[in-house]
Amino acid sequence: MTHRRLARVVISASLLPAVAAQATKTPQRLAWEPALEWCESRLVEFRGDLEAAHATLLARVEAESPDLLARLRDKKPAKHREGYGLLPEINRDLAYLDVPLQRSWFRIEWLSTNFVSQWRDGFALRQRCETGKELEALCNEYLALRRSMQLMSSNVSYHRYWQKAIPEYREFFARRNALLPKVEELQKLLDQGGDARRIEEMRAEVQSEVAPFQKTPALKLMTDEDGWRVLRVEVVTDITDEAFLKAFEAAVDREYTQSAVAQTKKFRIELSLQRMAPAKLYPEGVPALASAVEIEKHVARFPKGVLVLTTGARSTHAFNGRYIQLGTNRCRPRTLAHEFGHLLGFSDAYLRCFIGKSTDPLGCSIMEWTGLLNDLMGEPEHGRVTSAMVDRLLSAYQQ
Repeated sequence: MTHRRLARVVISASLLPAVAAQATKTPQRLAWEPALEWCESRLVEFRGDLEAAHATLLARVEAESPDLLARLRDKKPAKHREGYGLLPEINRDLAYLDVPLQRSWFRIEWLSTNFVSQWRDGFALRQRCETGKELEALCNEYLALRRSMQLMSSNVSYHRYWQKAIPEYREFFARRNALLPKVEELQKLLDQGGDARRIEEMRAEVQSEVAPFQKTPALKLMTDEDGWRVLRVEVVTDITDEAFLKAFEAAVDREYTQSAVAQTKKFRIELSLQRMAPAKLYPEGVPALASAVEIEKHVARFPKGVLVLTTGARSTHAFNGRYIQLGTNRCRPRTLAHEFGHLLGFSDAYLRCFIGKSTDPLGCSIMEWTGLLNDLMGEPEHGRVTSAMVDRLLSAYQQ
């Protein structure tokens, strides 16, 4: 049984190109979908093995080593769900860091091959949990594989969204791709210690094209009696989870108003979240929890011209000056503040482009360049609100 199961995993990995090639025989499906579905099916197997390992480990730890219980409780590898009404798990923020210009790749091919060993290890762990003697080592291995499973799940959702978005927004991504030679030249100059003046000129050119600021018409800057300049931002939401909404408000306040530069410049953001009952949006019946929603039709149900915070995305994203749609992949408070920046008019200060074709059996290879701007919009997890960001808001919204 064991050998047959392990062989099936390895054979499936080796047959991936053949599986992907089936896309050409089913015109109604997107070319890369069979390959991603293959990855999703392996994810289901992986999760099943880890669920069984967790149950066995938890029972053994309770009986043999209760001091390890805290490490396993609430660590069951729950199935990743997405759709209307579901919210992301919020993790703690990472440290602020200066981020160098760097490139990351996202490929379905990598997703399909990189986790083969983890799937195999997940099945092996399931067997060893029953008789293995080193409980602490088994717990450590389980937690490491659980993180791998979460990363795999995040990558699947990422490809589900962006592999489809690239051909849908063809002109936008064509403009992004046109910037690639300039970014690569900048990287070469940085690596070789090139002329500092030329580096700054190129960085400014890239930044102006990659991250243009788009003023949000509904926003206005006011001056309080105490001399502080206040940007009042009203956002309408159909989210009913008060704990999440408070976490969102706290993230915005901490990253913007409480930032050192905002305090120095006597600037603050006053965020007002206006709750809109889902039943008011959908008098004919609220969509079922975790159901799919078409974002354009969904946002059109809100009052015209308002900023919107809602759910239902495969991958959390925002439309400048219009809405934030939340996915269910884990995020950090600072990431929420980054998405809020899009409502203010900021663009992503990183470059997402691609090579290959969306009609290929393994889809496009998606490339992300980060570190173009060393701020919150350039690095959602490590970046901070900078003096330049505050100056941009003051300039754009001053009456």
